[in-house]
Amino acid sequence: MDRDDADSPAAFTDTTRAEQAAAPDPPTPASPGPDAGSGTATTAGTATTAGAATTGDGASAVHPEHDDADPGAATDSVARRDLRNELFTMEWVRRRIDGDTRSQVLTLLAACVVITLVLLLVRACDGSSTNAGTAIDDGLRETPSSAGRDGLLTFRGNQQRNVSALSKIPDDQPSLRWVFPQSKPLCSQSNISGTEQTECGVGWTGQAALFPYAGHTWAVVGSYARALHFLDLQNGLPLRSITGAADVYKGSPTVDPDGYPLVYAGATDGLLRVVAFDREPSEILWQIDSAAIDPQRPSNDWDASPAVHGDYLIEGGENGYLTVIKLNRSYDGNGMATVAPVVVFNTPTWTEKLIGDVGRDTGFDVESSVAIWDDVVYIVNSAGLIQGWDLSALDEGTTPHKTFEWWIGDDVDATIVIDEEGNLYVAALHKLDSKQGEVMGQLIKLDPTLQMPVVWSAFTARPEGQPQDIIATPAIWRKTIIVSTFQGDIIGYDIETGKERWRVEGDAAQLPSPVVFDGRLLQADCDGNLRAYNLGNGRGTPKLRWTVEVGQCIEATPALWDNWIVVGDRAGYIYGIGTEQ
Repeated sequence: MDRDDADSPAAFTDTTRAEQAAAPDPPTPASPGPDAGSGTATTAGTATTAGAATTGDGASAVHPEHDDADPGAATDSVARRDLRNELFTMEWVRRRIDGDTRSQVLTLLAACVVITLVLLLVRACDGSSTNAGTAIDDGLRETPSSAGRDGLLTFRGNQQRNVSALSKIPDDQPSLRWVFPQSKPLCSQSNISGTEQTECGVGWTGQAALFPYAGHTWAVVGSYARALHFLDLQNGLPLRSITGAADVYKGSPTVDPDGYPLVYAGATDGLLRVVAFDREPSEILWQIDSAAIDPQRPSNDWDASPAVHGDYLIEGGENGYLTVIKLNRSYDGNGMATVAPVVVFNTPTWTEKLIGDVGRDTGFDVESSVAIWDDVVYIVNSAGLIQGWDLSALDEGTTPHKTFEWWIGDDVDATIVIDEEGNLYVAALHKLDSKQGEVMGQLIKLDPTLQMPVVWSAFTARPEGQPQDIIATPAIWRKTIIVSTFQGDIIGYDIETGKERWRVEGDAAQLPSPVVFDGRLLQADCDGNLRAYNLGNGRGTPKLRWTVEVGQCIEATPALWDNWIVVGDRAGYIYGIGTEQ
């Protein structure tokens, strides 16, 4: 979504920024599980300036520094003050200390000082040192492996972007188990809406990555607090210090699918990062500035969820380029993950013909995530031009070549979805007012093997109504493809013919993508609701099963895995919802 576009989804949000800045206290979990903790989800590990990790080239990783007036600026001093306040409310601090107890405490403190001095002396003698970003053996590491990893690791689950969930949507209303943070909301100053103002919570697309690692189940999610968070899925407590940025994390992170303890995430500060989480603090191993690709482009955000294909990281940016990076992943002698990335290919996603069709001033940003079928990566920009690039010969040093191109004539923010036969489903807004867009509609099925690739196209308007915009990525359930519109409707189309099968009408803006699993549909909206429906075989109108009111506007797509739902809202909080009774 273009930050400078008044018609962008960011401008549609009906929750005012003033309301977000004055966000209410976080909801109290209704029925916490046995591992839900004591409600103190704010720990020393949550400080957003816990120390600047070093990048692979020796530069300091960016950790945010905010004005004291900024409600989202979690400085070191604030973190220490919050922690001290928590400590002095604990029962053991309030107890009266008698003479014997005081003597025991002083003896224990003296012993600790002696032990600390001995350890420092030993370290000085053997010449070792601990630098920022160096691993701490805290038990949260696995044996080095590249055997693959389970979990919901990227936006929409896989390279085809057709797996929206990996866990059952419950029959009955689930319970809120934890809220993060338990203190002030996740906020910072940002200009993503065109002017500098307070922004809070988790934005579009904002899907968390959920996966097991080192005996814990992790949730990795970016926020408008200029932070990438590493949380324990069981209780919402931090497992790692945050990875900071100079502006907000807005898209969905990708965790390495091949077992390396790495996460790939871009932010609106122009940097795409490779972060290692097998150490504390998490460490930025490498980053690339989109301005290094093309300094003339007006937008430099990285909103999309990167794809990992072999040893290559593939990403589209708001600079309008497709970029392919050889990661050269490995482990060092201590078993710590390493990378030595090299940009091997980039190309603009616009052409001179497209400029002639829509004008040079039209944005060619890439908001959506790339999708991959076999060795062909598909990418679409905000002017509606779809391209396919064959990467099969990259390992032999051959430059990728274009195998497909089609213009649908309107702005595309939703990610391309690929079915099991290699067909593409592309959802669009009604924005550019081009003749091609008026013909193509808002949902198009393409067969990229055909010279005339359009299999069918469909329209989102209600009878005698205006076309409705699709910002969310479609979901496939059996022979039905499901879209949710910004204007509030959920629509199911026949996947073979494009005929509308059913429609659930609504009026709450829907930026989150629909989530389907095992005959259930989960849809979040900007009224702060999560709604679950029975889909049945997908041919009939879904029946509402339950509603959970989470908070304020939800822009992020809910993540489902291992009987959990994780979602963030724009009030400034991330929620863990248990789906097992």
